[in-house]
Amino acid sequence: MKIKRWTVLIVILVFFMFVSVFFGKIFLYSYDIEKNNEKYNACFDKKNKYLDNSDTSSKCFKSGFNKLAHNLLLYNVDFIDNKNQNYTILEGDFARIIPEALIEKSNVFIGYGISQNIELEDRIALLYEKPVFTFDCGIKSIATKSKNCKFYPECIATDKYIKTEYGQISTKKIHSFSNKIKELNLENKKILLKLSFNIKGEYEALQDILKNPQNKNQLTGIIIAIQPALDSIQQANEITNLLKNDFVLVSKGTCRKTIHNTDSYFETNINTPAFKGNLGCNLLFLVYANKNILNNYAISLNQNDALFFRLKSINKFEFKKNNKVTKREIKKAEDLNVAVAKIRYPVVFIEKIKELKNSKND
Repeated sequence: MKIKRWTVLIVILVFFMFVSVFFGKIFLYSYDIEKNNEKYNACFDKKNKYLDNSDTSSKCFKSGFNKLAHNLLLYNVDFIDNKNQNYTILEGDFARIIPEALIEKSNVFIGYGISQNIELEDRIALLYEKPVFTFDCGIKSIATKSKNCKFYPECIATDKYIKTEYGQISTKKIHSFSNKIKELNLENKKILLKLSFNIKGEYEALQDILKNPQNKNQLTGIIIAIQPALDSIQQANEITNLLKNDFVLVSKGTCRKTIHNTDSYFETNINTPAFKGNLGCNLLFLVYANKNILNNYAISLNQNDALFFRLKSINKFEFKKNNKVTKREIKKAEDLNVAVAKIRYPVVFIEKIKELKNSKND
């Protein structure tokens, strides 16, 4: 009898210790949020000289990534009139894991910033038989395998972000998203949009696109690539803040250790109070779904990138010669090409509380 009592007391004691540590970390992190915001403003909003100081620049980057982590939470979603819960991987190098329902609910795919890689666009045209329109004013042409995939040597909003370091020369053909939609007779189509160029350019383009309510309503989703380095972490925060008003994050990933068939690889290791992990190729590929095509959505309690996806729900497509397509199931997490990374639980808990409060207000 005494053993049972001691066992119960030990269990109760361990439970209260666990609860104390859990909420203690949340309390301490909540206190640090205000201090982090002050540091972030000092580093970026006020153009402080900290950025020129190697001793403080790393602290500024960590402060920026702490802030960014709150906008990188993955959501569990349920698409309207679509029970397909599968994801697809279409590319060899990049870790863009896209919900198939997002593609299926789109009439058209539009990709900006092609450079020398039209793989994603070409394969969506081949596999899903969607009309695909691609743009880049830094190149004159690029070969495609599908007649449904059309390329235009044009840029959106500006040409100042073409890759001159790779010898690109602007064609000087620039358009606005709204005008191009009218020109292509896509006013009544649902569009899945990909932006893949300098993050400052992505932010400028999205500001222009999303200020038009019709554009915002037409977009089923947005796929972007961000480079969260010291000189771009502020834009990463601004672009994710802009998107979270009408979109939710459904996938994020990095890239393979070899990219474009070379041995080039580098990564940023991050360890902050909000995030722990690494960014392969110093990139984050983010896939967003428009809230207007979802029955419901909620922040996932599981924010470990490598464990978020159910492996059996992911199809990886490989494209052979003569456009032959083979499909294989993902059997191990390493094949996902997703970094070992997680957003820490105080961030998840705090953002879940905000979500619950907002749902009650609605």
